[in-house]
Amino acid sequence: VYFVDSGVVCMGDLLFSNSFPAVFVAYGGNADQYLETIEALIERFPSDVRFVPGHGRDYSLGELKEYYRMVASAIDLIKGGTADGKSPQEMAAESILKDWEEWSTPQITSEMWITQIYESLANQGKASIAEPLTHTIMEKGVHAAIELYYKLKKTQPDAYNFDEYELNMLGYQLLWRDMNEAAVEVHKLNTQAYPDSANPYDSLADAYEASGELELAIEAYEKALERDPKMPSAIEGLKRLKTDK
Repeated sequence: VYFVDSGVVCMGDLLFSNSFPAVFVAYGGNADQYLETIEALIERFPSDVRFVPGHGRDYSLGELKEYYRMVASAIDLIKGGTADGKSPQEMAAESILKDWEEWSTPQITSEMWITQIYESLANQGKASIAEPLTHTIMEKGVHAAIELYYKLKKTQPDAYNFDEYELNMLGYQLLWRDMNEAAVEVHKLNTQAYPDSANPYDSLADAYEASGELELAIEAYEKALERDPKMPSAIEGLKRLKTDK
């Protein structure tokens, strides 16, 4: 949305400032089309425009150009690795995005972004596990959805994208609908599915905090920091809750 008189463009989640972008292949996301979109925005607006992202600080036109260069260069590297027959895991292990590591965040790590772009380029996107779980939560409740998650993961492991980000996204969607209890259960499920990852615990803490379960939120933040001692959101959340106490 372009506010002409104020020179402001509201980008929504087309832009995560200081972060790799989100390209959700399961929902129709496409790496090349995303790049074309950012290029079109750069060409369309005047030099004094401000871009307001869905997450993070505002960008100037110059900063959006820098962002575009990062995205374009990273996609080229992933294209090269894909052409050489490498898997996302192999490319991540080789740190092919080492020159762009500062753009990696807990929400969209370099490995997650390599996987998203690889799936887009290779047309290997799968339906998000969040889709059937959402329908089940609305019709039968969150516990029935959790049962479905384990059933589908056992019987149809290749039919859905079971990445931790899919459950994380679903949990936050439930929070935004004020379905806090269901959100807590989904984030708990994610910690069980990915016990070594910090982000599911950080998100679980958010859900506990929204539910007023502050002691459990503190415990979840501490578990996130056990896995990633430098996780900014967990550090800030723990500090905030302990100060409030």
